[in-house]
Amino acid sequence: MDKKSIIALICCAVLVFSGLTSISYGDTEDDQSIRYIKVGLNYPITSDKQINLYNNKGFSVKTFKEDFQELFSFVDTMTTVRLDYHFQNIDKQTGPFHIEYKETFDSYEKAVAKLNQLKFDNIDIFPVYENGVFKIWIGQYSNEVDASEDISRIYNKLQIQLNVVKDNKQRVVLENSKGNIVIIFDAKEQIYIGPYGKELEESIIGVGDRSYRGFITFNRIEDELKVINYINLEKYLYGVVPREMSGDWPIEALKAQAVAARNYALISMGKHLDEGYDICDTTHCQVYAGYSWEKIRSNQAVDETLEKVIKYDGKLISTYYHSSSGGKTEDSENVWSNPVPYLKGVDDKFSLGAPNDNWKLVLSREEIMEKLNSIDVNVGEILAIDVLEYSNNDRVLKLAIKGTEGVHILEKDGARGVLGYNSLKSTMFSTKSNGEAYVLGASGSKPTKMSLGEASIITAEGTQIANRDLISRDNPMLYVTNGKNKETIPAIPTQYIFEGHGWGHGLGMSQWGAKKMAEEGYNYEEILEYYYTDAKVE
Repeated sequence: MDKKSIIALICCAVLVFSGLTSISYGDTEDDQSIRYIKVGLNYPITSDKQINLYNNKGFSVKTFKEDFQELFSFVDTMTTVRLDYHFQNIDKQTGPFHIEYKETFDSYEKAVAKLNQLKFDNIDIFPVYENGVFKIWIGQYSNEVDASEDISRIYNKLQIQLNVVKDNKQRVVLENSKGNIVIIFDAKEQIYIGPYGKELEESIIGVGDRSYRGFITFNRIEDELKVINYINLEKYLYGVVPREMSGDWPIEALKAQAVAARNYALISMGKHLDEGYDICDTTHCQVYAGYSWEKIRSNQAVDETLEKVIKYDGKLISTYYHSSSGGKTEDSENVWSNPVPYLKGVDDKFSLGAPNDNWKLVLSREEIMEKLNSIDVNVGEILAIDVLEYSNNDRVLKLAIKGTEGVHILEKDGARGVLGYNSLKSTMFSTKSNGEAYVLGASGSKPTKMSLGEASIITAEGTQIANRDLISRDNPMLYVTNGKNKETIPAIPTQYIFEGHGWGHGLGMSQWGAKKMAEEGYNYEEILEYYYTDAKVE
């Protein structure tokens, strides 16, 4: 982690639990009204039970009621947020059952002052925030029986009214760097941890080994802790653009990416609402890496396209983009199912020569059978793989995998889903195998390429199909000759070769194409309106 990342690390952490919705300054997504966004952080989270936050000046714990209000602050360089659950604490087992002191307090300071009066040897006592007031709880017990048994011991010492608090699967614990509880609160409360002395827009917080702008909040779903970054939408884009496109690329390409990313975020708001946030930080939504990944040039691109979006017929569009098109983008219905008027294939000379413009994938027969088995498809031993249909933009629409037990058809992008998105880089490909040869027909006219496992061959018994009934399993090879030269070819292919162009689904903007267009002098509006048919930047 770099120095600037450490400095404000935990400063902003804001526990925004599920009660707080994204603040906006308008009525609908379509008027670009959303100003703040909640992003679920899947990386660098290594545990779904706890996470460390960092700051070198201390923390401010806040609640939200029309605006942020500080509940209390404390000085420390690290704080741990964890579930209130069963765990091994040094030399003893602890858990989510507690003993409650009946008095309530209207401030953290009053609660702490009282618990300091109540402390005695070997008593574990700490403040709690619940239903808008502060309380005092004692102990972390594994079960209700242990908590009940300890009530009499504590009562004899303190002479105060006590009762047992049961586990409710919603509580979250905040500890200091020494492992002492700072506070326990219910995840449904609108609680935030922010940097001491810093407001939302100035916040930078450390989460694990990365740092993020804005606040960190949490949601608890049963025994899983959800870590959420609450952040200004434009600042969120700072952490998206350089992860989706190199931050050193031409500024107009980065601007095009910024607008596309902004559109995608606005369209996708609430995609993970059931988990307490809007969108995630992975390729499932958009890759987001926070403050740690920001670049000067990509931040500039976001700033210079402030609130710019792209629309079709007055409405925000879904700005799908991909790495490189291979020379042509694709119609939406040829990738998924529904036709979309602004996602139409265009000739894309700007993507030619890009990395992965040409690629090759070699898979063994066994590897393909294993991939089919993973989706519960069994065609037996694979005999041939053939493209049955191409789109007008040269992408595979139907791929037939023929085997001894039948034929399975993979359609459109489904072929990549089965064979691997990072392996079969696009659906713009052709196939061949190591069991093919060019064969002359009976007329002796134009030779035809075919798998020898499907060819007719001349044997001592006459003409037969070269299948498993004919070919020895111990030595399933055929000798092919043109009358002069002889070559050994497997009768049943053992390898399949996919040769293709481009990387990605081929819809919308080609990122490498955008780079080339920017280098040739096109501005970001021209780039976007080239790839998104009849759409307009506004």
